[in-house]
Amino acid sequence: MAGNPNYSTDLATTTLEKYASKVLADNVFTSNALMHTIQKGGNYVPYDGGVKIVEPVMYAETSGAGAYSGYDLLSTSASNTSTNAEYNPRSYAVPVVISGDDKTDNMGEAAVMNMLKNRIMNAEGTIKGLLNAHLYNTAVGGSDGKSLDGIGIMIDSSGTYGNIDPTSNTWWKATEAAYSSDLVTEATTQYLAVSKGSTDKPDLGITTQSVYEKFLQEIDPTLRLQSTKLGDVGFEAFKFRGMDVTYDEDCTSQVLYFLNTKYIKLRYHKDRNFMTTEFTSPTNQDADIAHILWKGALTCSARLRQAKLTGIS
Repeated sequence: MAGNPNYSTDLATTTLEKYASKVLADNVFTSNALMHTIQKGGNYVPYDGGVKIVEPVMYAETSGAGAYSGYDLLSTSASNTSTNAEYNPRSYAVPVVISGDDKTDNMGEAAVMNMLKNRIMNAEGTIKGLLNAHLYNTAVGGSDGKSLDGIGIMIDSSGTYGNIDPTSNTWWKATEAAYSSDLVTEATTQYLAVSKGSTDKPDLGITTQSVYEKFLQEIDPTLRLQSTKLGDVGFEAFKFRGMDVTYDEDCTSQVLYFLNTKYIKLRYHKDRNFMTTEFTSPTNQDADIAHILWKGALTCSARLRQAKLTGIS
């Protein structure tokens, strides 16, 4: 390239591509307890495309089941047991920009690689922070109408979500209650309200740091166990009734969420999973610009199995 024969656009593109597809993706998931739990549970899954992401939802048991003997007639009654929730995929992009001065000031491959490393680290921090914050969006599309539908709207007892109205579909309501005075007792009530059997229970409790500290202080030390799932990978966490409890700086203020993550997926477009574009030069700038792209949606197939406790002072 003119002015710096040691600078290579191909080198820059290849380096960015390798980093984004491996290191950046890993760093994004290890930075957030919710995303980490979803990924480790096998719920970070691709979708092929389309205007909507369709998630099957079971809301009733099959009718006509029962015991029989001998020549009893068996039931042939049909029943509606499922429907589809529909989610809007959201697109994200973060630019990686190298100016003409950057190219002429960084001579040699080592200098070019170091410059790229700094640009990529900045892009990584930006997209991590953005996705992390938007996981807790409390309105459809977030504040700009273009962002992820977060757990703030997913875990709610009212409001259309996934294109299903819970007013006429009571099985599509999350459980919520307002905190009054006893965090441990009220957290227990919420946890048990959305548990079913010995295995279908919330596995992740997530809140703010101040609520986390309050919870930690009030819980009986003999019942408080160190998390073996989140604590071992660097998150501050403890066990409550078998559920990992942790905090996140972006979590909605004064709220403790109870998530059964086996019903929660983060679906990504197979061609936009931290995919990078080639570096190109705008006609009106002395610069090379590439973008890291991600597209997908946070989905839920059982809103009834999620809960929250609000107004925790």
